[in-house]
Amino acid sequence: MFQSRFLLLGVLFALAILAVSLFTRPETRVALTTSVPQTASTTVVDDGAILAVGENHSPVFGLPDALFRPVDHRKATQAVPDVDRIYAEFDVPVIGQLQASPASSVCTTRLTASRAPVAMVDLTVRSPCFPDTTFLIRHGPASFTVWTGAQGLATVTVPALAQRSRFSVYRQNIQYDEVEIYVPAARNYDRIALNWNTPERLDLHAFEGAAFIGGPGHIWVGSSNRASDAASGESGYTVALGGEATEPPAQMEVYTFPAGHRAYDQSVSIRIGILLDHENCGREIDFTVIEAFGGNFPIATEASPKMPACDQVGLVVLLADDVPTLIAGAG
Repeated sequence: MFQSRFLLLGVLFALAILAVSLFTRPETRVALTTSVPQTASTTVVDDGAILAVGENHSPVFGLPDALFRPVDHRKATQAVPDVDRIYAEFDVPVIGQLQASPASSVCTTRLTASRAPVAMVDLTVRSPCFPDTTFLIRHGPASFTVWTGAQGLATVTVPALAQRSRFSVYRQNIQYDEVEIYVPAARNYDRIALNWNTPERLDLHAFEGAAFIGGPGHIWVGSSNRASDAASGESGYTVALGGEATEPPAQMEVYTFPAGHRAYDQSVSIRIGILLDHENCGREIDFTVIEAFGGNFPIATEASPKMPACDQVGLVVLLADDVPTLIAGAG
């Protein structure tokens, strides 16, 4: 009797152990199933990179994000244009902030300015270590070249395009010096400037009143009008700056008329003359027209008119509102 009870207790104990193992095993399996994705989600590294791609969807660069915070690649991708499609060689901006570092004070390039009559400015470039050298002068939106002689000295008289005029001097795209000067007389004059950076032959023609080509009131660099005529209010005048033989060939012509003079009261029309030759016929000519009225901030307008066909070589093209008009003569 005692043995049968002991056997019964053993069977019950074995059943109890079997039941415990059956009930606890599914719980363990569930726990393992839920823990695997959590572990995997915190160890993903590739999805945590922010990439910038070009227009062809090729990676440009990558910055790793926090490893514990995955980011969807589609949301983190930023499309940026290819660099070489925007900054082409011909669109490179002028490096106007580089400063020269001469080896000694003897080789320092200096730019000085002083006021001259009729709202003009006398500029002097002194560069003893760069004789017979081309320098570029910038004045607001305008630019032109000067040439230092054997002594490294260049002087030029420039019409001021604003009451507060700033001039800077460059060589090989490096700024060497700059100067600012106040020209209060600039408010009494209106100025039109023609600026171009090619060796083309361009001329700025002003027709005062009812003037015709070659007659009184036709003001250009070939006429006899001078700055003294504008000072007395008799007429305007034109000056030429820069040179086609320099590098870069930055050239400028400026027409001045005494708008603030009481004795001067007539309308003025402006034309741009271009000698048509085998180099420019049938193609576009680039230039800039700068308006400076009453000493206010000058306004620049770029233009690229197309020249007539090459069968017209030898004639002069007069541009009025970018509409070419041919006239007889060669200059």
